[in-house]
Amino acid sequence: HFSRSKPGFSRGGQGKFSGREGDTKATRMRFDVSRNAEPLLSRQRANEILPQVRAAEQQMLKHLEQREFTRALNMYRMLERDKRDRHFSAELYSAFIQSAVRVG
Repeated sequence: HFSRSKPGFSRGGQGKFSGREGDTKATRMRFDVSRNAEPLLSRQRANEILPQVRAAEQQMLKHLEQREFTRALNMYRMLERDKRDRHFSAELYSAFIQSAVRVG
């Protein structure tokens, strides 16, 4: 009996799929390696960035203590663009809020 549907597809448009079809050990290993390597690279990169972010955070706190809100805010925006704002402490955010209230 001949079917008009494409091979590998059943009626109703749903594909037939077995979990191991086309799945080779090399393919699984390639995905496993890339999945494990990504967090390692992220940790190494975070270790390199963290001292820079800490120094910038201390500089921003210094600006805020000296009532230089605009300078500190510009530094924050620059680091935020580079996605380095994830490592800031709650102390910095608290200092920004207090300074913003002072500025009005």
